[in-house]
Amino acid sequence: MWFGFGLITLLSAFGYSLYLRAAARWSGDQRMHAGTSYNYQEIRHKQRLQKVRIGVSTPAGFNFTAREEGTRDRFFKWLGVCAELHIRDRAFDQAVYLESDARGLGLLLNEHKELRTALLDIVSLAQSQGLKRLRIRCAHERLWVEFKPKNESVLAGAPGRLVPLLSVLRAGLESNKLRLADMRDPFVWRAAILLSISTATVIFGIYGVLRSTMGRTDILDSWDLLKASAVPGVLALIGFLVVILYTLGRSSRTHLVLVEATLVGGLGFVLSAYAFARDANVDFDQRAATAHELHEVRAEHRITRGRRGRTNHNYYLHTADWRAGHGGKPLALEIDLATFNRLADQQEAIVHVRPGALGYEWIERIEPLDARLEN
Repeated sequence: MWFGFGLITLLSAFGYSLYLRAAARWSGDQRMHAGTSYNYQEIRHKQRLQKVRIGVSTPAGFNFTAREEGTRDRFFKWLGVCAELHIRDRAFDQAVYLESDARGLGLLLNEHKELRTALLDIVSLAQSQGLKRLRIRCAHERLWVEFKPKNESVLAGAPGRLVPLLSVLRAGLESNKLRLADMRDPFVWRAAILLSISTATVIFGIYGVLRSTMGRTDILDSWDLLKASAVPGVLALIGFLVVILYTLGRSSRTHLVLVEATLVGGLGFVLSAYAFARDANVDFDQRAATAHELHEVRAEHRITRGRRGRTNHNYYLHTADWRAGHGGKPLALEIDLATFNRLADQQEAIVHVRPGALGYEWIERIEPLDARLEN
């Protein structure tokens, strides 16, 4: 179980690293503007424009994102959770938010006013032209701007305004004489590992939940177990967020990792806690099963159509709830194909129920009533 969780975390970290590299390897049309070569790409879905990218080549070693500073950034800076690179330019600091912890980038922006001005001009242009979700990104020898225009009519003039500004930024990066150590961003891999853990909890938790619907007999009151699992799941999430704060410190992206870890890990830790509790309830149950006779049962084969016309087959056994305090209410038990075939023409069955190591009853097996009589 723990080996599987570790493997998922490792694969998630590897996938995240590939994603970071692939993000800078986008392809587009090669174009020219005033002697400058640049790439232009439009991403559409069902003919609707989702994103535009305009980029130029740049020296190796830089990895950063710049964007308009938002309310969320200011709030977390006020809390003291995150901190930007220190740039001695009040107008720049108030308008642009830098997602980077590379000391060299801060030194470069402090020394070269034209770089700060170019970034400010891009942000101002985005505000005036309605370029939403603006990001100025630099990674793996490429510098580019990506955005979603509010009105596609601005696209015709966008390259003519943005490419010269990107050229200014590229020239400033090319002129740097910083040490390689100053250009490294220590944040990236630490954040990648932490985010991979939260992703792994979701994958592991979903896998644990799916196991209960893949032809296995399962816990009767699974919803009650899920609610009980929320408490240790939330406690584990809080502990994980504390680890993030301790590991990342007051980075420019600490709050971004915290928000993503809360949204993804919040679900993942609860589902993982449920998966662990479910397995423990079944695997560590040493007590004998109790047999209950079921009368007037009905087996059902339900066929549904999923997305893209996919056919789904589910099998159920309908019976009256035999448990005390349930008053014989209708109960639908999901069964596998083999059990369905044995019960398809039966009106009576016998269910073997075990009490569960954690006190949650679970069904060991269901068989026709005449099978016990034959034994």
